[in-house]
Amino acid sequence: MISQHPGDIDALNRLARAHAELGNIKEAKKTAEKVLSIDQFNKIAQRCFDKWKELKSGPLNGTRPISASIFLEEPGKTKIISLLHPGAENVLAQIETGDELKFITHAHRVNLLAQGGEYVGRLPDDLAAKIKLLLSRGYNYKIITMSADKKEVKIFIRETFRPKDSSDLASFPGEKLEYNSHTTREFTNNNNESPLILPTDEY
Repeated sequence: MISQHPGDIDALNRLARAHAELGNIKEAKKTAEKVLSIDQFNKIAQRCFDKWKELKSGPLNGTRPISASIFLEEPGKTKIISLLHPGAENVLAQIETGDELKFITHAHRVNLLAQGGEYVGRLPDDLAAKIKLLLSRGYNYKIITMSADKKEVKIFIRETFRPKDSSDLASFPGEKLEYNSHTTREFTNNNNESPLILPTDEY
């Protein structure tokens, strides 16, 4: 198709992505540059080139298809947050939408790591204190990357397990749902679950 239509931007962007997923970053960047030579304001090529310029050869993490349903919001159980102090550009360049992250707790903070152990960012202090307390009580969470670049990492946190003795204690009481492209409007925030009271020494 590209040989017949060498200026087909959509096809070139798909080819660039295919090169990247196979670990051929040099060809991926070259193809993205070709797109930009045709359309210097092409957002897909610009974003991909900025991401790939920090990479060397090697496959990307986010090669699997994802479903928008993983970002379905649920009152009291989900939260969307931007991380503080994003990680190194070469790490963020490999983080894709749908990638799962993990919590690592410290004395006064909670960091987010990629599956390979690379630092991605940290939670705001107030949320970190809450999450630390809930983890200590047996709560479990799934953390999914919504977007990641050198300026911002946005994540989606979902409570996946709540202990029976805390059945009325919501992870995120009173959360206002963000009706974004990943969220259906069938959910309304009528959550009446008990608020979480944090001990002052958790901060």
